[in-house]
This record gives sequence, structure tokens and C-alpha cells, in this order.
Amino acid sequence: MSPVLRKICLFDEGLFAWDDEDSLSTLLKLLTAEKITVVFVAKSISAAMMADRIAVIHQGDVVQDGTHTELMAETTGVYAELANKQMAKMALINNYNSNNNNNNNNADGAQGAAAL
Repeated sequence: MSPVLRKICLFDEGLFAWDDEDSLSTLLKLLTAEKITVVFVAKSISAAMMADRIAVIHQGDVVQDGTHTELMAETTGVYAELANKQMAKMALINNYNSNNNNNNNNADGAQGAAAL
């Protein structure tokens, strides 16, 4: 029996400055279309969500394995805890940015009214 050779591509999310998630998604689709196994080390949940399977490594051991949906269903699992923390942090940042944009718009409007 001859050995099965597979092409494997290993990426570390931290080494790439993706301009957006669409770029990453397109790259992953191209690689998988070529039957290349992609192993992607992700630190952000948005990147991990694109994977067919997610292996959660905690303190050197694989502690969970599954899809994003399956891992989120395990509410006390490491993945769900990290995901919830990241999503809460992103909500705070988005809320802060939204409030700043509204304040800037109000300030611009006030200046315009004062100039009239």
C-alpha cells in the first residue's frame, strides 16, 4: 500500500494583516478547492467561525472539537467562554465608536448652527 500524500497549508492569524474577512475567506476557499488541507491558528472567534472543524487547545491539550455551533452549545466550554468574552468586547467597542460618531456629528451640527 502506497502512502497517501496530502498538501497541508499552515497559517497563523497573527502573522497576517488581513484587510478584511472577505480576503481571508476567499483565500481559504481557493486552498480548499485545490484539495489543500488548511490548518489555521486563530485567536479571534470571527476567524475560527470560518473553519469546518475547530479544535480548542488549552494548556497544550485539545479540550474541545467541533463546529462553531456545536462548541457554542457547550456553554461552560472554553470556546464558548472565549467567544462570549470577545463578542462582549466587540459590542463595547462598536457601542463606543457609535457614540463617538454621534457626538462628532452633533458637534459638527452645533458648529454649523452657531456659524449661521
